Amino acid sequence: MINSGLLFVSLSAYLIFLLAIAWWGARSDEHSQFLSLTRSRWVYTLSLSVYCTSWTFFGIVGSASLGGGVYLSIFWGSILAFFFSSILLRRMIAVKNLYRVTSIADFLSARYFRSQRIAALVTIMALVGVTPYIALQLKAINNSFSLISAEGDALLQAFNSWVPVLSALFMVLFTIVFGLRHLDTTERHPGVTLAMAVESLVKLLAFMCAGFLVVYVLFDGFEDVFTQA
Repeated sequence: MINSGLLFVSLSAYLIFLLAIAWWGARSDEHSQFLSLTRSRWVYTLSLSVYCTSWTFFGIVGSASLGGGVYLSIFWGSILAFFFSSILLRRMIAVKNLYRVTSIADFLSARYFRSQRIAALVTIMALVGVTPYIALQLKAINNSFSLISAEGDALLQAFNSWVPVLSALFMVLFTIVFGLRHLDTTERHPGVTLAMAVESLVKLLAFMCAGFLVVYVLFDGFEDVFTQA
């Protein structure tokens, strides 16, 4: 049986660790000796793995179990976009710096004489589009915790219904503290980027451990996996 106290301490320690990394990254941006880390290409690259969310994990596992290698198409779109769109991204960044835009709504409205109607329309479309996706993330977190708490004690199972609410509150708090606390909305947010990069390393380690478990514990190596597939 999973001990609720040990699980709560582990989760709390991990969240505090991410907050500490984000705080350190935000403070270190003010000191030149740390700029090489917070603005490193490796940190930026690792932070892009925020694309691999909890729901993406559920989706690719389900797609792989049903369609085999077809699940790779989930990632090819993003890979090709970054591979071929360097010129487009540079132009977008140039426009962003010129007009000091902070969102896709500002970007599109700036191209149409700062039209407030276009900005409002794009904002509504983005809100309608992203809300179901955020709901899926919270659902995936809740499903994961349900699997963990299924063999836990009564306290752990009772806490299960509060997981989506607490997850949403943590995301809001994190965004306010490290993303919206400055008046200059066009500045960089090295703390958030560094925290996402560290989280990416944790994800990679978790995937490697899961892969090792599947290949060498559930099966007898790669040859056995491909043979049975």
